[in-house]
Parts: sequence; C-alpha cells; structure tokens
Amino acid sequence: MFTALIVVTTMMATFASVYFAMCHPLLVACDRVVSRRHLHASVVSPTDNTSLSHEIAAAVLQSVAGRVRSGVPVVEALDDECSQAHVDREALDALIGSDTRRATTPAELEQRASNLRAMQLLDDDVRVHTSQARASARLLTVAPITFLLVLLIGSNSLRARLVHSPTLIMAVGVGLVLNHAARRWMSRLITDATRVDADDDAITDIHAQISVALTAGHTIADALIITHNESETHARELLEQPVRLIAAGGSLAEALTMVGGDPRLRSLSRVLADSQRHGTPVALVAEQLMSTAHHLRRNVINERIHRLPVRLAAPLIAGVLPAFILLAVLPLIAATMGSFDVVRSAT
Repeated sequence: MFTALIVVTTMMATFASVYFAMCHPLLVACDRVVSRRHLHASVVSPTDNTSLSHEIAAAVLQSVAGRVRSGVPVVEALDDECSQAHVDREALDALIGSDTRRATTPAELEQRASNLRAMQLLDDDVRVHTSQARASARLLTVAPITFLLVLLIGSNSLRARLVHSPTLIMAVGVGLVLNHAARRWMSRLITDATRVDADDDAITDIHAQISVALTAGHTIADALIITHNESETHARELLEQPVRLIAAGGSLAEALTMVGGDPRLRSLSRVLADSQRHGTPVALVAEQLMSTAHHLRRNVINERIHRLPVRLAAPLIAGVLPAFILLAVLPLIAATMGSFDVVRSAT
C-alpha cells in the first residue's frame, strides 16, 4: 500500500512538472498563433453568411455610408454592397438588430459600423482570454487517455490484467466517464463566462440604439420611441412605461426620470437629461452613450472571465484528477505489478 501511494504521488508530480515545464509554454504560444489567425479569419472570410462577423458587417455599412453620401439611395447601395461582399442582408439585419434599409443618414450608418467594430474588438479580446483555458481543458482530458493507450500498447501484462480483471475494467470505465464529464463541465463553464445574459444585453442594446437614433438626427423623445420599437422583448419592457408617458403627452423630464428608475439605466437617464437641459451636441451624447454601452458589456464579461480559474477548480478536482488516477496511475501500477509477477515466475 505504501509503495502504491509513493507511485501515485510520483506520477502526479511528474505529470504536473511536465505540464508546467513543457506543455504550458507550448500552449501559450499556440494560443497566441490561433488567436491571431482568428482575428484575420473574421476579415478574410466574407462568404460564410452563417457566421457573419461584426467586422465584415461594419465594412459593408461603412461602404454603404460612403455611397449614400455620393447620392446613391440607401436600399440600392445596401443591396450592391451586400452582393459584392457575399453577405445576406437578412443576416446583416439580424446581427445589427434592426432593418438597415430604414437608415436615413450616412452618419447613422457610420455609427452602426462603429458599434460593430467595437463589438468585434470585444469578441476578439474574449477569444484571446479564453483560448488558453480551452486548450488547457483539452490537454488535461486528452493526456490520461493518451497515457493509457501507450501503456496498453507497450505492456503485455497490463493487457492481460485488463482482460481478466473486471475491477480494473470498471475502474477504467469510470475514469473515461469522469474524464468526459469533466471535459464537458469545463467547456460549459468557459462558454458561460463569455455569454451575456438577456438583462445585460438589453441594457447595452438600449444604449446603442439610442446612440444611433440621436446620430440620425432624431430628438431624445423620438430616440426613446424608436429604440422601444426596434429592440428585443426585454429591452422593450424596460422602456415601456417611459414611451407610454411620452405618447400620452407627458414631459420628457418625467420620462427620463422613469428610465432612471432602473439602476442600470441611471447613467443613461442622467446623460440624456443633461443633454436636454444644457443643449449638449448630439455627436458628443451619442459617442458617450456608445462608449458606455461597450464599457458595460466589457465589464460584465471581464468579471466572469476573472472568476473562471476559480470555477474551473471544481471540475479539475472532481473530474480531471480522479480520471487521471483511474486512467493513468492505476493502469501503471497494474502494469508494474504484472511485470513483477513475470519476473518472479521467471526466477
């Protein structure tokens, strides 16, 4: 028993040493290369409509804005640019969250393009920060299975014990199940860390839509109504009462006070109220709102990413470590004991 404990401890220490000395630096270097390729892939693959990137959509809108400035109608310019970039217009509208044919000014299109570029930068940043976690999860779950296969190929005694020992077969089966469960658990945690829930997405969508409406030349009251009509369900619910008040003839100040009733929209209400009171230029207000929208989304995702190492400790302890013992350490002990039996029988 004491010998088995020493073997288990030695194997765990060896695995950790090899990982941190060789595999970890290699993974970091590979992650950087993969991340750079992802950054370029989002720009050079415009033919994939199913995964339309923010960068491609921003380039299309920027081109449309330039053609609209030269006198081309929005619908004609949009159809031409989408055709040249091999982009489905419905996919573009779905990505933006509104019908791009309703754009009235080049400034509105440029504001949407700026918003999409900021979203692309955020997506790239998230991909870079999570690529190492995904690669580490793959390595930690593939290594025990690889080690087991090497032992099975190189050890006749282990193959013999595996055939004649139901307990060892059961241990390997449990190890495979734990390994697969840990892999899926870690993948889900990494995916959840980069997913923005409906509430946070509604807040950023409201900021962005109002910014675009103001850039298009609408008043603050009209911007609230347009945002309410074009937003998703949850964002529409947040603006339901202020828009009803405006439609009933209520004052804009009262409507903005109602908007600020939600703590997450308090800064938006304050910026719009100050703009209405002091006559702040629309461009400055739109830029401030857009910056606030991306700042809110980035803070939410960064907070979850920073908590990710702590959350990954659970599947590592409950799944990866037991799977490593059952798939690598236990078969090694069995192979070693089988070799000792062969030596004894030979002597």
